[in-house]
Amino acid sequence: MYLQDERDAVTQLAVHVGARGRLSVTFRNRASLAFRPGMRQDWPATLAAFDASTYVNELGVRARAHDLDDMTALLERLGLEVEAWYGVRVFTDPAPSDAPPPDDGLATLLEAEFEAGRRDPHRRLGSQLHVIARRRE
Repeated sequence: MYLQDERDAVTQLAVHVGARGRLSVTFRNRASLAFRPGMRQDWPATLAAFDASTYVNELGVRARAHDLDDMTALLERLGLEVEAWYGVRVFTDPAPSDAPPPDDGLATLLEAEFEAGRRDPHRRLGSQLHVIARRRE
């Protein structure tokens, strides 16, 4: 999300993936940019996020978001095949960044995130996506 050219970075990583190797890539999910401000009821930011590919993150830094289809296509052009993908921070992303973790129930929260991150349609709402691709044989 902070790189100027994700294609170059992914290409440089893919060069080092061996015959049976895998590449793990995590990136900000463009399809979910409107979800956080929407859950926080910030309607102007929600509307602006629908067509955006950049955003200002919780640290105040401008960052970029990417589409799953575009990342999948890039990996395929590099000779890699997506083996699995997951949503990350599906339910917890709308929480304020300074919110303390729950005193009790952290294990249950993590279990809910794990399940949401691997199931449709929930995984598509993850603020980040984690893609695992393997070298085509």
